[in-house]
Amino acid sequence: MIGKKILIIEDTPELQSLESEALKKAGFEVAVADNGEEGLKHIKKGGIDLVLMDIVMPDQSGFEVLSKLKQSHTKIPVIVYSNMSEFLGHNEAIRLGAIDYFEKNITPLEAIVRKINEVFKQTDTPQITE
Repeated sequence: MIGKKILIIEDTPELQSLESEALKKAGFEVAVADNGEEGLKHIKKGGIDLVLMDIVMPDQSGFEVLSKLKQSHTKIPVIVYSNMSEFLGHNEAIRLGAIDYFEKNITPLEAIVRKINEVFKQTDTPQITE
């Protein structure tokens, strides 16, 4: 999806690099934030089409970021990609506005790229109303 910019909010440099490489290889433009506070600053600047975010981070957790986005009525789709087990984090992330939740240790990056492409296909397709 050329022209789509994805913000990765991830505090682990190695994972940040792997995620960034996979998204760039898939044709996306990528911005990176090391923590939730920095991520929110990127979002406020504008130009972000989707957020791929961890939950367990210093300063502000992914749950706190989701809560702030929800409070500000920000409509940017957020996909959570975290080491926190889906059992522990999924329902809370969805309740706070994430569109999906994946565990890093069981979900390959290729599946995340497929999900992101699906999200953009849905949002780029004109909706027919009757």
